[in-house]
Amino acid sequence: KIQIFSACERIHTSDLFTLCHFACQVVTPELLFGTMPDQVRAAHLLIKHTGSRNPVSRRTNQTIALSPEQAIEELKSYEARIKAEGVDNSFPRYAQERSDCSSFARNGDLGFFGRGQMQRPFEEAAFGLEVGQMSGIVSTDSGYHLIYRIA
Repeated sequence: KIQIFSACERIHTSDLFTLCHFACQVVTPELLFGTMPDQVRAAHLLIKHTGSRNPVSRRTNQTIALSPEQAIEELKSYEARIKAEGVDNSFPRYAQERSDCSSFARNGDLGFFGRGQMQRPFEEAAFGLEVGQMSGIVSTDSGYHLIYRIA
């Protein structure tokens, strides 16, 4: 106890505040109580644009000509159609029909993945969804995504 106290005595108030702030961001209730899944299974519909890190469609093998704004508008259109038609039935069809990811061949299904395996915004969105729920538009270096959590 004395060693811990003397170590704490040397921590400045601002450092302690920073440490507590960081701990609160890292240690979520889900993590603390073990309710956070280790893995999720998700599908996605990716629309790439000219600013994507690899602007080539894996579905068509053609260079992408869409601007970021055009990609967002197109994805908004798919989002509205999927919601209107029902996510479970229409998401796989539209992912196969339009996604620029090679997963189009599997109806957008990426299989199971854990934390640290996807780009951070994608991971946060996928892990934040309930099973059967679809995300809004998620931006990554790859392009713009709609994500559908399968399991």
